[in-house]
Amino acid sequence: MTEVSGILEHLGYGRNQFGGQIVLDVGAGSQLLTRFFEGAYIIAIEPLADKFLTELDWCELKDADEVYSVPAEQRLRNLVEQVDFVVCINVLDNCFDPPSVLKNIHEYLRSGGKACISVDCHLDRDPMHPHIMSEISLVQMSHDTGFTVEKVMNGLGDVYPEDKLGFGSSDTVTLFLSKQ
Repeated sequence: MTEVSGILEHLGYGRNQFGGQIVLDVGAGSQLLTRFFEGAYIIAIEPLADKFLTELDWCELKDADEVYSVPAEQRLRNLVEQVDFVVCINVLDNCFDPPSVLKNIHEYLRSGGKACISVDCHLDRDPMHPHIMSEISLVQMSHDTGFTVEKVMNGLGDVYPEDKLGFGSSDTVTLFLSKQ
């Protein structure tokens, strides 16, 4: 869990920060980043969850309290206004419809809820990154969705080794958002 701890700690979060609260991990992948938060009720949305849970013995999604194997673009009505905090790391730059995903995140949050959205800013499109993201476009999309941008952070510091490819291997932008 060192790498997971490193990301969330670098972003300023503590292990007990969301105890007793509902935390949603959008685009959770096979490694459940949000298991870092002790005492939180963890919900994961991951389109490949069923495949991961069936085929990967080490899949951490089993540690979530609820798992939805649906695309993040699909709104889950039962989550609307139920969530205290959303983590969405390395998803918007990889999905088909980033504004829809961000709108769903906004809808899932309770009034006063918070979200941490982080993307890699690639200069070119490729099959894994169909959208070019920048700090400016991400901030604008967040405002258009109704979020208040509380803080913007660039880079991940030394969280990842320099030779690691994947999230954090290009310019990374993280937004700290709130729903009024």
